[in-house]
Amino acid sequence: MWRISVADDGIGIDPRHRDRVFKMFQRLHDRETFEGRGIGLAICRKIVESQGGEIWVDGREGGGSEFSFTLPAVPGPTLLDPATGEHGRVGTPVG
Repeated sequence: MWRISVADDGIGIDPRHRDRVFKMFQRLHDRETFEGRGIGLAICRKIVESQGGEIWVDGREGGGSEFSFTLPAVPGPTLLDPATGEHGRVGTPVG
């Protein structure tokens, strides 16, 4: 599996609400406090899970959140080099 993580230094997410942020139209704050519709992370979850992965959020030491997801590691597509006519691989998973 590939694992990708993105961290921020925002206000963080209370542990009891971490599953909630991945549900459609679920917001933790009113629209006047923070922008958004409550659909972005739900869409991310649908995409990741449809590909066989998982998505989650953890708190960060000192504040903020770390969003992570996994996707199955598969060989990259084969491309035909127009100059040589040979096939080659693009992107190889590591670790």
